[in-house]
Amino acid sequence: MAEGKVAWIIGGGSGIGAAVAQKLADAGWRVAISGRRVEKLEAVAEGRDIKPFGLDVTDSDAVVRVIGELVDTYGRIDLTLFGAAAWQPRRVGDYALEPFSKIVDTNFMGVIRVANPLFAQARQAGRRTVCRDCIRCRLLWPAPFRRLLRHQSRVDQFARDYARRALRLEISLCR
Repeated sequence: MAEGKVAWIIGGGSGIGAAVAQKLADAGWRVAISGRRVEKLEAVAEGRDIKPFGLDVTDSDAVVRVIGELVDTYGRIDLTLFGAAAWQPRRVGDYALEPFSKIVDTNFMGVIRVANPLFAQARQAGRRTVCRDCIRCRLLWPAPFRRLLRHQSRVDQFARDYARRALRLEISLCR
């Protein structure tokens, strides 16, 4: 039982994020969900120990504000799931910059916008952060590092060593 643990689900208004938020709440977690569509967040939260926090991950100031609100509300964040995503199907040969920029700004830069203040909050609180591996996590490690290290376990070890020394955080990667 995870009673008292705090989870923050970004992209918790629909799909996998909503399902994970509800399962965690049912398992005794205190759950915060974030997303752009507040009405969807409120529907997911209805009847459960889930609190919605409106957030657009493309807004750095809003990310910092919401992390502050979460810490003020719960005292800490034990688990963060980044499930926010933007996607715009394109026709072959349609390489307009604006749609791709929106996708990158949400799916990649959103992770960076969340990671920096989240890790800072964890360090300030003297806590360790656990990062679960996903395709976005892999994007955080530039290709030259991956090519240099060649083998995934070495990449994982490099990530853990870097986090432990530079960030003073423990990063646990899963498959």
